[in-house]
Amino acid sequence: MYNFNNLSDFEFEILCKDIMQKKLGIQLYTFQKGRDGGIDITDNPIKKNVIIQAKHYINSGYSNLLSALKAEVEKVKKLQPKRYYVCCAVKLTAGNKEQIYNLFSEYMESANNVLSLLDINDFLEKADN
Repeated sequence: MYNFNNLSDFEFEILCKDIMQKKLGIQLYTFQKGRDGGIDITDNPIKKNVIIQAKHYINSGYSNLLSALKAEVEKVKKLQPKRYYVCCAVKLTAGNKEQIYNLFSEYMESANNVLSLLDINDFLEKADN
């Protein structure tokens, strides 16, 4: 397993952008560090059809991640993306993914829109990545 502990929050965000760009086959954009209004990564800085929230939280655990994501729900409702994804550096159970999906189900196709530390690691271990 890769070690993500040394990545800053911003470096993790860039990694998530690169992974999701390849997975979705679309150009994605990140922005300078700071208040992001719930947008870490998007396909279009104006229309925001696709939004990806990157949460490093590697040393914080699931309960802190869930609390932070609950705080994002109202922001996402205001933005009304067509597709919403969460990438996090936390190991998640199927139940954890389902719980996160339920927060954002209006904007997610399934719990597969939630990428955990294990999903990111599996992606990076593939030879073509």
